[in-house]
Amino acid sequence: MFRYNNIVENFTAETLAHLIIGDGNFLSSRNIIRIYINSFIESDVRLLSDIIFNNLGLKTEVVHDRKDQFILCWVGDNVERARELVTPFMHPSILYRVGMNLINRKFSYESILDKI
Repeated sequence: MFRYNNIVENFTAETLAHLIIGDGNFLSSRNIIRIYINSFIESDVRLLSDIIFNNLGLKTEVVHDRKDQFILCWVGDNVERARELVTPFMHPSILYRVGMNLINRKFSYESILDKI
């Protein structure tokens, strides 16, 4: 189980952006955003999936990757919804992790300063 009791209350789009920045990638051939959280046990991955759905309204698939390792995936309409949620918190140089290569996108640090 998660060590922090307040993850449910504090999990936001910004939190999801940090997970994607650290361990996410985009599979362009299938239009899937994935987060490789392989060190989590299955029950914690499923709990995290539920928290993401309840807090952000984003349907997440839990996928068995290999030997006792699981990843979170977004497919279909959920890919665009995930992008809408996380890109305001991502620097343009990292947008490739959600399948966007908008290097010329202007990033406003001021938009997130009050959240830091």
